[in-house]
Amino acid sequence: MPVRRIGIHLVLGVPRGGGASETQSVVFLKDMWTVARAKAWLKQHGYKYGSVDTSPPNTIRFRQQDPRRFGRFAMQPLGTSNPRRRSNPMSWRVMVKVTGEPGYTGNALRFATQKEAKAYGSDLYSRWTRVETYKVVRSRDPVNQGASQASSNPSMESVIPVKWAEAKVRQVAGKVQIMVFGKKKIRS
Repeated sequence: MPVRRIGIHLVLGVPRGGGASETQSVVFLKDMWTVARAKAWLKQHGYKYGSVDTSPPNTIRFRQQDPRRFGRFAMQPLGTSNPRRRSNPMSWRVMVKVTGEPGYTGNALRFATQKEAKAYGSDLYSRWTRVETYKVVRSRDPVNQGASQASSNPSMESVIPVKWAEAKVRQVAGKVQIMVFGKKKIRS
């Protein structure tokens, strides 16, 4: 099925330190959108819409994040036939503030529920010594962690305990050890 042209493109950036791509800017084609309609769309879909750049001759650009954070960029047209957006409209991610580093940073893990993400953040906070604080934020990426993933992927069962409060994780000799209900499971 072809992608229906709706005149919206996402500028995706890959952070300099690595990790999953994030939306750096949302770009609208001027021949299909006005500034007012674009702002209304951004507001409805949870994007920033305060600052607008109309200087390019054919586009209206809304910056979501500072481009200096990213090392590489790609532009992706947004369409209604994108199965990733339709089947997985939202997930949760953990962002951590590390001592001596500006701002928050995160990884590629996406959770189905806010509760799962908070449990992961709490566990991460208890294990890492340089984490000052963490927060859980919404993400438009598909879910790739959690109980629903463990049941569909047997290899995930050893790394996703049912109850995080009853699990202890540590790294020994390059392998991750997870203690769940008194049983030791090792994953390299």
